[in-house]
Amino acid sequence: ELMVSLLSCSFTFAWNTAKSTLFFAIHHPFVSFALLCVASIANLFRKRRQRRDKIKDYLNITLNEVYDRLAEYEDNDSYPNIHLRDDIGRDMFHLNTRERFFFYDHVWPLVVRDINSDNRVKKALKEVDGKKMLHWQMDGQTKRSRKGRRSRGGFASGVESVQSKSPTQRES
Repeated sequence: ELMVSLLSCSFTFAWNTAKSTLFFAIHHPFVSFALLCVASIANLFRKRRQRRDKIKDYLNITLNEVYDRLAEYEDNDSYPNIHLRDDIGRDMFHLNTRERFFFYDHVWPLVVRDINSDNRVKKALKEVDGKKMLHWQMDGQTKRSRKGRRSRGGFASGVESVQSKSPTQRES
């Protein structure tokens, strides 16, 4: 009985709210339109901030993973940029293709920008099987120091912790 009365009370409240909103919108169309525009713009800015925070979080995780993989790679070999992108993308988002393509389109260009400006990574354009690809190779001294301080905590745990946090938790 209590559940039925709570349900009917919430339905009555929702119905009265909808009626009063409709009444206001009909009798004050310009004010209603202005409020709708303000709410839409506020929502747009909120989504934009969330997207920017998500890109920043993925960028930090990805840069650490790129440096770790370059440090683990063979001493005389370099890692093709595209292969590294695909490996990390599949490891981070092995089931979620939508997030993986978001990563490829929005996060990876920032990773390339940061790696290209980093002097500890050697960059070379090499031809493999008739295709020219950008290859990255970690400097020898940097590679040894990176292996020494690298954590063995795993990669996916960092992604899950970022995805589980709300934007307010990420800021603190």
